[in-house]
Amino acid sequence: MTLQQLKYALTIADCGSMNEAAKQLFISQPSLSETMKELETEIGLDIFLRSNRGIVITPEGEEFLGYARQVTEQFGLLQSKYIDKKVKEKFSVSTQHYTFAVKAFVETVKQIGMEQYEFAVHETTTISVIENVKNFKSEIGVLYENDFNEKVLNKMFKENGLEFVELFSCDTFVYLWSGHPLAKQDVITMEELDEYPCLSFDQGKENGINCLSLSIALTECLLGLGICARAMSIMPMSPYDRDNHVVCEAYARDLGKWIMVDPTYGGYITDEQGNILNLMEMRECLSNRQTLCYSKNYNYNGDKVDPEWLNIYYAKDLFYLQCDKIQGYHTSKMENNPRLTFAPIGFDAKEHMKNHLDFVMDEHKDDKSWDESFRQRIFQRLDAVSLCYQHPKILYQEPKS
Repeated sequence: MTLQQLKYALTIADCGSMNEAAKQLFISQPSLSETMKELETEIGLDIFLRSNRGIVITPEGEEFLGYARQVTEQFGLLQSKYIDKKVKEKFSVSTQHYTFAVKAFVETVKQIGMEQYEFAVHETTTISVIENVKNFKSEIGVLYENDFNEKVLNKMFKENGLEFVELFSCDTFVYLWSGHPLAKQDVITMEELDEYPCLSFDQGKENGINCLSLSIALTECLLGLGICARAMSIMPMSPYDRDNHVVCEAYARDLGKWIMVDPTYGGYITDEQGNILNLMEMRECLSNRQTLCYSKNYNYNGDKVDPEWLNIYYAKDLFYLQCDKIQGYHTSKMENNPRLTFAPIGFDAKEHMKNHLDFVMDEHKDDKSWDESFRQRIFQRLDAVSLCYQHPKILYQEPKS
């Protein structure tokens, strides 16, 4: 095992791609791959798994890279102190998108100056903040803790050997559309907000916010701008596949049609002629083996996504569609809001959902938030499901308002 091999492994992990890492290291990709194979053989474990989506770090690899980063950083300190004495120390902060954190970081740089330190700030997801501090990629992580996420976050801190130190307490603010009924009030009580839907940010292990929350947020923003929009669930055929997806569709009046926007990947999809597609048009293109073209800004947390993998992902999840009949803000409308399901003829979507829920409930049997009352609430909505087995062109008519 050499220091060079450790640096190569860390560069691959940071780039998320063998090809990109090879470019940064100024070596050929086959040479880099061979070096990694030699290292993995020597230590007796796989650091990376290779797939058509790129490379994935194994759990054992995560632990190994954490130690590797410590070794390379310690070597850097030795080198700067006893050899060249000119290498700057690194100081990095990982944070979610908090304006105060970025401002504080900038002020710190101004006060200390950049002669001694090389500064970096990473705006990223909750889990990435924790991982960056755990693996010594960042010295400090900044996260917001409240009554809702406190137990989950503290559990994650403990599991990763981290300590949470409170910086300060802050008040709660409500951001409203200027035309909202409550916008002119100086103070808004929690009771006044009860009748409006609440979007919460998932602080679990998968990501900072999921596709459902993103799509609802985008839909309500578009509705606030007077644009007809809806959050659409695209569902796989197997009830044992948990990986369904949620996107947003909006009615583009200048085009005279509905179009799909995926907030998870930050883009839209066209056919080969450049026509922006909706979900049904995407389904038809994939069924006819036609090419889907992805907008240039398509990405996942800043990383490029393999178009071939996206085609497979959308094809799997476009077996049937679901959406709420009424799209709006008021929770009194949402509680008994029929769930429209557009499925192939002969497919029992309700039985499919029942089997899917049984499967997911069994997986979360130790999670108190997934209790029987949660399951009953879901089935109360399913009782109001309108199954539309005809071709779902009704979905893509011009909206009345």
